[in-house]
Amino acid sequence: MLNINEMKITDIQFFDHTHPVQSSDDDFEMVREYSANIILNDCVVIQLSGNDEEAHKVSIPSSAECYWNDEKAQEFALENFDLDEVQKLIDDSDVENNFDFLKDYQTH
Repeated sequence: MLNINEMKITDIQFFDHTHPVQSSDDDFEMVREYSANIILNDCVVIQLSGNDEEAHKVSIPSSAECYWNDEKAQEFALENFDLDEVQKLIDDSDVENNFDFLKDYQTH
């Protein structure tokens, strides 16, 4: 059985979803959006995402959406981990849910 209080971050995968948005008839501006997979104990995926305006709440995907090395561990996390405790782990690990931090600290 996995215990969120005993888990550590082992990897960070960063995905840059930056894209142009038309701001006027002749101009476009780049909107920086991102997502990141935060890997815990080399077996559970936690997802962070956002843009330059806001950081979205932490989420846990189902194993059908995404898993890392252990489908059953991912399903266990989805069904049993409290999102407030997951967020506390992220905060206590000094991981920031923002584009620049996650891009700079990605491991994959």
